[in-house]
Amino acid sequence: MNTPNDVWATVRRAGIPKKEAHIWLGKTFTESGSEMPIPRRFEVGTPTEDDLNYANKMSSAQEQGFTTGSLDPGVLNSERLWFDKQNPAYGAGPK
Repeated sequence: MNTPNDVWATVRRAGIPKKEAHIWLGKTFTESGSEMPIPRRFEVGTPTEDDLNYANKMSSAQEQGFTTGSLDPGVLNSERLWFDKQNPAYGAGPK
């Protein structure tokens, strides 16, 4: 793990730190008293209709099941990239 991106990929793939771990406890992030999920991907911008590639961009987002323009952590956590769909949730620990 040489870079922050390597660490993030390892955490995403492994679901660590596990919330109930005895050595290194995972931290729960809250907002207004409820748990806030950690986003698993970046926002997909919503193209404008004057974009020459509008139809392709919208089709691509729909095929992947992405909500465009959303910054909601719950949406960015649940709508995962194809290579991330089988990984455990953050804090769930290894499979």
